[in-house]
Amino acid sequence: MAFPAALMALSVGAGEKFASPDGRVRCAFAMTDGHSSVDVAYGGKDFGRMTFEPGMADRYEIIATTTRTVRSSWKPVWGTRAECPENYTELTVRLTNPNEKGRETLRLVLRAYDEGVALRYVLTPNAYAENEIVRERFAVSLPTDSVAWPIDATEATYPEEPLKIAALDRGKSWRMPLTLRTPGGVYASIVEANTVDWPRSYLLADGRGGFTSRFVHGTKCGRGEWTSPWRA
Repeated sequence: MAFPAALMALSVGAGEKFASPDGRVRCAFAMTDGHSSVDVAYGGKDFGRMTFEPGMADRYEIIATTTRTVRSSWKPVWGTRAECPENYTELTVRLTNPNEKGRETLRLVLRAYDEGVALRYVLTPNAYAENEIVRERFAVSLPTDSVAWPIDATEATYPEEPLKIAALDRGKSWRMPLTLRTPGGVYASIVEANTVDWPRSYLLADGRGGFTSRFVHGTKCGRGEWTSPWRA
């Protein structure tokens, strides 16, 4: 699997491994040089790598990790199903900035669902100061021969034939959900969810088979504890 050079430094070493309740989605989380990554496989085939950190500190250290498995369901108020399954294994990683002397400043929540993988973070900066996130380090890297059906405008037309992601225009902002297919035949969509009191994001192609996110407008600022949207 070919990953962008910028993410090779986040290679998975000794870390936490977890899988969806049905075993189809398998994840390997690791911290390397203070940065986090999770490698994802589906149905025994490598899919890619996800990284997700707020742009507020250069290094984080792990305080503790916990896991749990949930087998449940929920009832939508409207839709084609009377009940929706919600089965996942969750890894929670508590982190600190070395300058905070062990105080939890960041909590990563990663979930391996039977249908896919999702992650978000809970940030606890200095409660007595105004804080701001100008950008995030969220990225998805895939095999370079992966293809996608992208659009760069809300009312754009999806291409009939998929485009190679390594050849996508790096100057355009690609909308989510972004549906793609890997050389191994795995289909997936990159999405964000539960975007509440948070800037909406677009995806930028890096020209090497990966995507990074950027805020559409503005920044995230304020005080107290912040909970980011899910990226999946």
